[in-house]
Amino acid sequence: MKIGLKIRNLREQHKLTLKELAERAGISLSYLGDIEKERSNPSVETLIKIAKALDKPAGYFIDNSFDILDIICDSQSRILVSGQPITEEQRSGAISVLGNPNIIKENHIPILGTIRPGTSFYTEENFTGKLYAPQDIKADFALQIRDDSMIGAGINDKDIVLCKLQETASSGQIVAAFINESETTLRYFIQEDGISVLKSANPEYRDIELQPGAQLLGYAVKILKDPPPISVYREYSSLKEGHLQEWNTVIEKALSFGIKPSAVGEFVGTQVDIARKLKGK
Repeated sequence: MKIGLKIRNLREQHKLTLKELAERAGISLSYLGDIEKERSNPSVETLIKIAKALDKPAGYFIDNSFDILDIICDSQSRILVSGQPITEEQRSGAISVLGNPNIIKENHIPILGTIRPGTSFYTEENFTGKLYAPQDIKADFALQIRDDSMIGAGINDKDIVLCKLQETASSGQIVAAFINESETTLRYFIQEDGISVLKSANPEYRDIELQPGAQLLGYAVKILKDPPPISVYREYSSLKEGHLQEWNTVIEKALSFGIKPSAVGEFVGTQVDIARKLKGK
């Protein structure tokens, strides 16, 4: 019997509503609903919470042969390795391996979805699934692209970008960022004159200045993609040509008045400095 069905049957035997069990286990209602409907695979730690709420050992939901898992999960149990008590880090590692024996063979990378209000970013409730990658790929989470904002960098809609957890970045890196309280986005991280900006690789998208509450989640390490159709190239070419045409119009007007490129550059730089000073007041 599948884990989700086991949980639902046991919950109904205890005459508990979905909301009541979620509160007892300390997890969100929507997340528990996803587990029961087999839309999400809970970690061993989550199963422990649910098991305690239903007065069952954690191994009940996994397999009868996992009695040792219950012992390791019990923080009061004293387990010795080479005559020394195991550390909490060793205990957590053992739980992860026993709860998922394939972990030593496969590299499981969670796919980040919409971040649910009131939750920490890197929590199981915010992941929509997982993918399996070679062991040599060192990534902590994946982000599926939902727009064409990075098309100029070769990153298209529906591509999956693997990222490494890190709350800081160097200017010029491609980063995953948390903005607008629940939205995740992928952009170039640009830092100039103390101002941090998320810049797209598509002129149709505006720059996003990092505001209080925004957070860098990590930086891109690899892109997984299918070969893009010709329509992607045509769309990018059209956007690029339109953007360049606007600049050509400006250049032609400047030349008609005998204005040199260097003068235009100085003028733009002066205006940017004035705008920044006014903004700082």
